[in-house]
Amino acid sequence: MAGYTRQQLVAAKAGVVGLTSVVAGWFLGREEGDYAASMFVAAAILGSMATAYEYLSYWLASWFGGQPALTGDIAAEPVPPIETVADSPFRAIDALKVVAVFLSAQLAVWIVAVLGVIDPSGGRDPSAEGTAAVLRVFPVALPLSMLTGGCAVYLLTRRFARRRPTGGSRTAYAIRGAPARDVAFGATTGALLALLLVLLSILMPVGSPEDQGLLAKVLAASGTGRLVFGITAVLLAPPVEEYVFRGVLLGTLLPIGEVGAGVLSGLAFWLLHVTEWIHYWPAALGVGAMTVLVTHLRLRTRSILPGIVAHLFYNGALTLVALFA
Repeated sequence: MAGYTRQQLVAAKAGVVGLTSVVAGWFLGREEGDYAASMFVAAAILGSMATAYEYLSYWLASWFGGQPALTGDIAAEPVPPIETVADSPFRAIDALKVVAVFLSAQLAVWIVAVLGVIDPSGGRDPSAEGTAAVLRVFPVALPLSMLTGGCAVYLLTRRFARRRPTGGSRTAYAIRGAPARDVAFGATTGALLALLLVLLSILMPVGSPEDQGLLAKVLAASGTGRLVFGITAVLLAPPVEEYVFRGVLLGTLLPIGEVGAGVLSGLAFWLLHVTEWIHYWPAALGVGAMTVLVTHLRLRTRSILPGIVAHLFYNGALTLVALFA
């Protein structure tokens, strides 16, 4: 890429994204009957996917004190040695705290939101009333719970940092830039995994939304819920979940070894997405394959950035299919 400035490269990507979005929106609009809305959503999602790695890399490296490379090849950037979160022996309670804090913060948001709209005296079936309440608060509770969970884990890591005689938590949590080739590999592989899952879904069609659970009901319905789900899946879930699971949780588990840390953090992530695959087993394979990919990227590059981009492209491709299928 020698001879091209970062601004020129971003402009070129923006042009490709714009053209791709117009074409994708036109085809999607033929099915939806609303060209303007389809093109807007396609442009938002595809544009975020195509340019996220460029800005995330620069922002993360700048915010956490790294040295971002604006031009040229950064493939020669040295990979730092593994640094565990604690200089003391492994403490299982720390890993349990990460998972518990993340889940508790999210659950608290959902409980407060549902209790605020549920009508226990409505005379309806309690289960049906609860489902209806969740669907009503979904557009607000989903992104808010994701952000709250991530912030809660961040505050927890500040307590962990007090036990360290020196700094280095950013390295232990893999918060740093990454070579462009690793970021591109993550983006490409994440999109390919999503494509394979879509092909598998075509071969093994899903049932009706009633048979697929709450998430399928949200996607089957039109309106704000579907749009918020898409935005959360593409823009919020990848950075928050990669920070929590591949950054903090895996970093906390590293004293037991790379393999053990990768397996345990990946298993926790896979099980916590049970609502996405319990009604449809091919989705379990998709989430599992994506987990293996992002764990591999985090351990090989010592950075969560390639995993964030892989997660973003995986979710983004599946979101496009879910919104317009």
